[in-house]
Amino acid sequence: MPAHPAVGAGPHGPAPTALHIPGSTDDLRGTVHFHAVERDADDILRARIADLLGAATSTLASSDADADADADADADAGTGAHAAAAIHVGRLCPRCGSAAHGRPWARVAALSTPIGVSLSRSGPHLATACRAGGPIGVDIEEIRVVASRWDEALVAHPSERGLATTALEQARMWSRKEAVLKARGTGLAVPMAQIVLAEHEVIDVPAPPGYVAAVASEGLLVAASDQASDRGSDQASDQAADQSSGRGPDQASGLGRRR
Repeated sequence: MPAHPAVGAGPHGPAPTALHIPGSTDDLRGTVHFHAVERDADDILRARIADLLGAATSTLASSDADADADADADADAGTGAHAAAAIHVGRLCPRCGSAAHGRPWARVAALSTPIGVSLSRSGPHLATACRAGGPIGVDIEEIRVVASRWDEALVAHPSERGLATTALEQARMWSRKEAVLKARGTGLAVPMAQIVLAEHEVIDVPAPPGYVAAVASEGLLVAASDQASDRGSDQASDQAADQSSGRGPDQASGLGRRR
C-alpha cells in the first residue's frame, strides 16, 4: 500500500521555512466554511490557505516593534507572497495510491508548517476545513438521511449504545465520528463503531438547516463540554429536520462518501 503524505507535506515533503499562523490552534470552529457543492473544492482550498497566509503575514508585520520593524515586515510579506504563489493541493488514496480521489492534502512551497485540510459534501452543501499545524477532519450530514439509514451497531461503540436516540443525536454521532476518522487519515476504512468519541478532540459546528456538522483535529485540546449535546439548543435543528422530512431520501449524497 503506498504511503500517504504527511498532512501539509504533499508528495514531495515540506519546505524549509516555518510560519506561525494565528488562530490555528484555539478556534477550531472557525476552521469550517460552507459553500455550494458545485464549486471547485481545490480552488476553495487554495483561496482559504492564501487567506491563512495573509493573516499570518499581517500579524507578523504588526508585531514588529523594534528599529528594524519595517525591514522585518517586508521580509515576512515577501515570504507570504512567495508562499501564496506556490500553494499545492491534491488527493491521495491510501488504498490504491490514486491521485484522482482520496484524502485531500495541501502544501505551501515556502513553509514547513503543515497545513491540514478536509472536505465533506451532503446535498447542496460543501464543507471545507483548513488549519495550520496539524490534521483536521470535517463532516456534514443531513439529519433525515442519517435517520433513514441508522444502524446503532455500525456506528456506536458498545460504550455509546443508547446515547443517540433521536434523529438529531444520531446525525451528530455520525458526523462526529466521520470527522474523527478524517482527522486520523483513515476515513471509513476503520469502522465507526471502533471510535469512542470521548477519547477524541471533536466538536459540533453550526450547519445549514436540516444538517449537522462536526470538526475534529489531532493535537488540539477541546473542552469536554463542547462535545455534550445541548438539548435546549437542539430544538431548532429538530424542527428543521421535521420540516424537511417530506422529501425523499437523498440518493445523491450517500452516507459514507464524504470527501
